[in-house]
Amino acid sequence: MFQESSKDGFSFKVYQGAQMTLLTMDLAQQPTTGTFAGFTLEYTGPATPRKPIKNLLNFAGTEGVTSSVDSPFQAFKWVHFPGSYSQNPPPFGNWDYHATPRFFDANKKLLPLDAGKTVTVTIPVGDFSKGGLEIGFTRAFLKSQAYADHYGAKTKLKPTGDWLFDMTKKAGTKKGHDFTYEDMYVWLGYTARRQVYEILDEALNDNTVEVEMFAYDLNDPGVAQRCLNLAAAGRIRIILDNATLHRTQAGKPTTEEDDFQARFNAAAVPGAELFRCRFERYSHCKIIILKKNGAAFRVLTGSTNFATTGICVNANHVLLFNRPSVATYYSDVFNNVWQVGKATPFRTTDFSTKTKKFRADTESFDKECAFCRDGNGRYEHRNAHPGAPRPAQERFDLYIRRHGQFER
Repeated sequence: MFQESSKDGFSFKVYQGAQMTLLTMDLAQQPTTGTFAGFTLEYTGPATPRKPIKNLLNFAGTEGVTSSVDSPFQAFKWVHFPGSYSQNPPPFGNWDYHATPRFFDANKKLLPLDAGKTVTVTIPVGDFSKGGLEIGFTRAFLKSQAYADHYGAKTKLKPTGDWLFDMTKKAGTKKGHDFTYEDMYVWLGYTARRQVYEILDEALNDNTVEVEMFAYDLNDPGVAQRCLNLAAAGRIRIILDNATLHRTQAGKPTTEEDDFQARFNAAAVPGAELFRCRFERYSHCKIIILKKNGAAFRVLTGSTNFATTGICVNANHVLLFNRPSVATYYSDVFNNVWQVGKATPFRTTDFSTKTKKFRADTESFDKECAFCRDGNGRYEHRNAHPGAPRPAQERFDLYIRRHGQFER
């Protein structure tokens, strides 16, 4: 979804994201060389007065963070993450975004902001949901200036010792305030982490819900502990990759996945099972399926591995389908390979050879899905939306992950 407006040759188009907003600007005519300074970008939230978006770069070349009124953005697109400075979730609702082209005078001094050139566009800010689909993203800012400012560039992502640790432990101190690993992970994992945790919590909080799960990497403490709790309740089955990188090698430390398997088996009661396989090379899917009374009703998939790197370091997304027809398809795949885990028989199934199409009943969103083997012998799932030109996860337009790395 986007909204746009224009004035005197300046156009401003704003795209709704998942708790983030893509701002794009364009000028109909190229300004005289040396006169264009960039854009001042401002916002007015549902409960906040009009404020400028801050710029990590300034004309003075100092380390200070300045307003885009004083230091216009010299870019034609920007991703705004509301609430990034306060660390609080943004208030959902309609936000007004204001963009103003800025110029230098003949002496290369920034001219005062001309409010007559400002264009305003209104767009909803909140979780993205359409046609039974919710989308979430990781922030992937571990090596960013923003991360260094919030938590310190030298702060370790994980403590030494047990990988399954208490995330409420103190991770460090910045600007006189202590912060925990949980604080860091909430910020880095953004909406993707929350959605992964929430779907597992939904199963934990409802004794009638069971989980079927594919995992490749599995060492995120929050995900792992929730899975162990479900094992103790007898309501989860997991297909976990056992490729070489996930198996303990002679003379090497125990891998997190092998250690998780031992903990899972120790906690499991009837109804909980874990199956290790790698098909030809990897079992590379990242999927959580919820079932009630034997019927699948919700599924989470996407590019996000259930690992600290997948959730807190890499640029990833999750797709959460609240559609029984889609969830059932994923569950059928799970049960087709359960206790088999071999590539050869799966190649001949409709899951591998045909594309399954789903059509929403109430909203204009379609989904296509197929499970197939890539050139490296890995078995993955493929998702698409209408008109998408590229295969696999790339079919989703992830511009928000590509251009937000400098946002605060």
